[in-house]
Formats: sequence, structure tokens, C-alpha cells
Amino acid sequence: MELLGDAISLWNAVKIGEVVDELRKQGEKISESDVKFITPLITRHINRFGKFEFDLEKRKSVIMANER
Repeated sequence: MELLGDAISLWNAVKIGEVVDELRKQGEKISESDVKFITPLITRHINRFGKFEFDLEKRKSVIMANER
């Protein structure tokens, strides 16, 4: 499982670097002091432990809010 986490962190780091470079090319001012606060350890979108939870009421409210 650690290898998977490491691979995800590497992928995130590469993609974050690409986005920062592209934004700079487009004229965005992104300082190195700002970049140091960006972390590739964002894994909220990854289910690393195979645990699934379904809150249907919460999901319904999200769907209903998006339909408005």
C-alpha cells in the first residue's frame, strides 16, 4: 500500500509542477514562497484502504443542489 501512496504522490507532484509552469507561462505571478505551501500528498480523492461509505441523504442533497 505504501508503494501506491508513493506513486500517487509522485504523480501529484509532476502534475502540480506542470500546472504551475503553465500558469506562469500564461502570466500568473506564482512565487516560490507560494509554491512551498503546495503539497503532492493530497490523497482525499484516493481510497487507499478500500473503505466505502455511502451517505445517501448527503448524496441526494448534493445532487439536488447541483440541479438548481
